[in-house]
Amino acid sequence: EVSERIESSLPLCESNELSQYFSKKANLLIPKGSPFTYQIKFLDIPNTNAIALSGGTIYLFRGLLEKSDHPNEVWG
Repeated sequence: EVSERIESSLPLCESNELSQYFSKKANLLIPKGSPFTYQIKFLDIPNTNAIALSGGTIYLFRGLLEKSDHPNEVWG
């Protein structure tokens, strides 16, 4: 699985505050009856980037979060 390869080869950031914030935002957008379990995870990489995988896993890079003034800028 792609997410397993990403997580075994790239460093993850642990942030309960950010996880809760983005999970609440994501829950507002999940269609009722969606077959996917959406997960937002954070990679400890300085690049300004994000990856969305089919199946509902989204990776946000630390650099993207650091360049924003507030998580709302990342969310859109």
